[in-house]
Amino acid sequence: MEKEHFKAHVQYDDWKGSVAADSADQEDFSDFLRDKGVLKEGEIVKGISFYSAERFFDVEAFVSDDVD
Repeated sequence: MEKEHFKAHVQYDDWKGSVAADSADQEDFSDFLRDKGVLKEGEIVKGISFYSAERFFDVEAFVSDDVD
């Protein structure tokens, strides 16, 4: 299988740069929602949307009990 390359893109390209990541944090967004009591046993996160601006942060998650 050939490795695909892609370039990050957003609607307006106001800021361009590079990104780095590591695997130091072993928890994911599902773990965060479980800790907060939002994600119940048997539910999964199917999608996440977030928006941030100065002094504002909004996160929405699509949670489902349907694993397919």
